[in-house]
Amino acid sequence: MKKGRPGLWLVVIAEVPQAESLAALLMRETSSLGVRVRHDLRYELERRTVEVETAHGRVALKVASLPDGSERAVPEFESVRAASERSSRPLREVAEAALAAWRRSSGGEVPDRS
Repeated sequence: MKKGRPGLWLVVIAEVPQAESLAALLMRETSSLGVRVRHDLRYELERRTVEVETAHGRVALKVASLPDGSERAVPEFESVRAASERSSRPLREVAEAALAAWRRSSGGEVPDRS
């Protein structure tokens, strides 16, 4: 903080119409003398959910369409967890099996997570 003093940084994420009332609340209820407000944009890839059959059961994946027209898939964690529990296999093994099944069925790109 100013002059090397210790301080805290409080971040509030909210919809734009709530910014003014939340800033007033923070100044009323904390020792803060000011509040910064930022407006952020988020660009998202188009995506859809698909299910694939694996040796561990069905697993859902999120498939994103990349700007160049290719696709990338990421296994849905809760779906992987459920299949892992049903099959008594490690999460990573189930996730890799789901990606391999998707790759076989679509020929899509798989992100390198190493």
